[in-house]
Formats: sequence, structure tokens, C-alpha cells
Amino acid sequence: MSRPSLLDRMRTRLTVCHPVLDATNGPCLVLGSAPDPVLPAGHAVHWTFVSVNASQAGAAKAGIQRIPDLTVMSGQMLGIKPENLAGQEALRDGCTTQLLLVERGVSARQARPALRALNYRYGALRTMDHWQRASLTYRLLGEHLATGSGESKISTGVFAALLAASLGYGPIVMCGFSLSHDGHSYNPLGHRRQHREVDAHALRMFGEKRLAVFTSDPAFAKSSGLPLWDGSHRPTVRSGPIWSDPSPSLQT
Repeated sequence: MSRPSLLDRMRTRLTVCHPVLDATNGPCLVLGSAPDPVLPAGHAVHWTFVSVNASQAGAAKAGIQRIPDLTVMSGQMLGIKPENLAGQEALRDGCTTQLLLVERGVSARQARPALRALNYRYGALRTMDHWQRASLTYRLLGEHLATGSGESKISTGVFAALLAASLGYGPIVMCGFSLSHDGHSYNPLGHRRQHREVDAHALRMFGEKRLAVFTSDPAFAKSSGLPLWDGSHRPTVRSGPIWSDPSPSLQT
């Protein structure tokens, strides 16, 4: 992993990191886009369902028959690269209760008409910029794992799990994730997955920081070091997010 510049590290540390969305608790499923997701034991409708980018396109195949409670989407999903266009087609006619857009490459102002053209609906659109994401990641893991770009920052999926932990959810079960180069469940073009090295490092940090994050996939448990979910862990109950900045940061 490349080390961010001193200026970028300083900006990350100086960015004020506020709570994102409402603090909450209870079990949470984060659905990634790796092929053949394994639904966790005991999953039920009372679990919060978080999708990532266009991963909800594979929800029905995974056995999830409902819309996401929250979708975490990178603005780059709405770009013009072939892999972006494939993801957009997977989003077509979809919907989510809340959409958190990480404004990277595409702003909320640009995203609204793009999503409208896809007939993608959301109950509420909220935003976070690159530096807020970097700051949140640094505060929770103690390393600059989202400060850079491309292969030097964690994927949107790993960030979604970290975000869920920051909000107070637990246990959090990651489903449909892989550290291989294999493609995305919604993308027939077979584009290679990225962020492998930094994601693997971040997932090891999840364990060191004792975050209540698991996986339902035995192969991913082996490659990531995350504990394998067996359905026996009690929900985490917190009264607020796991950092102290008091003011909300999201924009509507």
C-alpha cells in the first residue's frame, strides 16, 4: 500500500468527523457484490439490510426479498467507465430506503439526474465527501486507509461495514465479499475486483479493534481473518456512535 502524502494525512486528521445518519443498534447484514453470496444463519426481516453500490441486484439470488434499508454508493459508480455503466444497468428500476452517496467523482447535484434516468428511487439522499470518509476510517482504525485513491484506499463495501460499526450496529455480518480478483455478481463483463491489499489490511484491523464484524462465508473468513458467523452472538446495544463529535455532518 502506498503512503498518503503528508498534506493528505494532515487533512484527514483535521477534518471534523461527525456522526453519520442516526445512531442505532441491532444486527446488520452488509451485502457485497462478490458472486454466490452466503446468507447468514438467523437472518430475518428485523436485521438492517445495507447494500453497496449495485450489490442489491444480487439480493434476491441471495435470498433477501426486500429493499435495502441503506445503500452506500460511491459517486464513481455513476461514471462512464465500462464497469460503471454495467453497475448502473444493475441499479436500473431499483430502490432503497436511504442512499448515502460518497461524493467521489460525482456530486449529489450530478447524481440526482443520473439516478432519475435509471428510475432508481430512494427515500432520502444523504452525502459524505472523500475527506469525511477518510477521517471516519482513520478515527476508527487508527490508520490512513481511505485517504488515498484507487488501490490505496479501502473499497466501498469494507467502508460500509465500518460505517455500520460506527453507527452502533452489531453484530454486523458481511455477505458477498471476496479478496480474490473475481468479478461482481451484477457485472457480466467480468471486471476484476480492486482494493485487495488495503481491504485485507483493514479487515485485520477490524479484529484488532474488536469490532463486532463477522462473515457468513467460510472462504472469506479464512482469507480475511474475520470470525465466521454461527448465529450465536447477541445484538450489540449502544446509546450512540463510537466517536465523540456531536454534530451531524450529512446534507440532504
